[in-house]
Amino acid sequence: MTKVGRNDPCPCGSGKKYKQCHGKPLMAPPARPDGHTGAADAALAWLLGRHRKGGAAAIERMLFGGLTEQAKGVLASLGQKLWAGIHQNSMEWLLAEGEVEVKGVPTRVQQLLLSAGGPAFSTGQREWVRQLGERPLRLYEVIAVAPGKEMTLRDALDETLAPVAVQEHAGSQESLMGSLLGARLLLVDGGWEFSGALYSFSPEWGGALAARLREQPAVSAAQVSQALRSHWLARFYDPAAMPAPFDEDTREAISFITDRYEVRDWAELEAAVLAQPDVDGNREEGWHRMYRGGDGQDRPKVSITPSTEAAIVEVFYRTQPWALEGRAWFEALAGDAARFLDRRVEDPREMVLAGAPAGRSSV
Repeated sequence: MTKVGRNDPCPCGSGKKYKQCHGKPLMAPPARPDGHTGAADAALAWLLGRHRKGGAAAIERMLFGGLTEQAKGVLASLGQKLWAGIHQNSMEWLLAEGEVEVKGVPTRVQQLLLSAGGPAFSTGQREWVRQLGERPLRLYEVIAVAPGKEMTLRDALDETLAPVAVQEHAGSQESLMGSLLGARLLLVDGGWEFSGALYSFSPEWGGALAARLREQPAVSAAQVSQALRSHWLARFYDPAAMPAPFDEDTREAISFITDRYEVRDWAELEAAVLAQPDVDGNREEGWHRMYRGGDGQDRPKVSITPSTEAAIVEVFYRTQPWALEGRAWFEALAGDAARFLDRRVEDPREMVLAGAPAGRSSV
């Protein structure tokens, strides 16, 4: 492995020089008499003060191992905000699953932290660190949110498990509904909390990843962790590496397909759309052609949206077969009231890459 110079960027990805980050010893904060507050800070300070080269090397292997030089270059060019999320998730992984070399022998960080020569943790801090090493990184679907209070998660890899309510004040937002999160849950004072790192996925991308993991026989906790971390990181440098999302009801690959039409007679078009028995909505908010999904829920098969341009309507589909069938359906009912202009097809993987939020962490 190439030796890191003191003035080089720290391989952990913090954006700081090595001498200002993992290249300098850190003093561990004093342990609290009780509670788990400060456990992560104390663990990192101790670890990087005594094994800073090993810790930095472990992070470098985890982030860049097996990547092409092109991929490394793309990651290196990411902005500071994105790197902050990558760096913080990496620190959580290092404490929970990482290994460092001690006198040439690979040693789990957990073993070092919890040994007799480890940090002077309080009872609560030691229990928090112990759980960090035992609780697996899993993929969860957000099924309910109480903003500023908690969110309810369902295990996306094992549907037989009961949903879990997680105490989360800062990040519990309604916009997370339906999204998937890679997270490690710890039991604190009788309730569940996030360990710190979060790996966020769109419903399409996360759903496809969950399906692939469920198809693997006897997938281990280590394999799940590797898959979540590598796929989350890949979206920043290679959209082609992302699992192709698919529709759970039709099992067809998802494409975002939008047909634009020039509207020649709004009254005639509106009457024709509303005459369809499976269409809901209105001209102001748009119309949806509904279908009953495999889970018994009604979902839109076709979405018809009046554009901000006065004489334009947009018709949206999620799969190519639906677009093929839907265009014939829409043009038959519209007749001379609308004239086809063009079609736009977008790859959802590229859209995720362009706008994907970084993971949030308190580690």
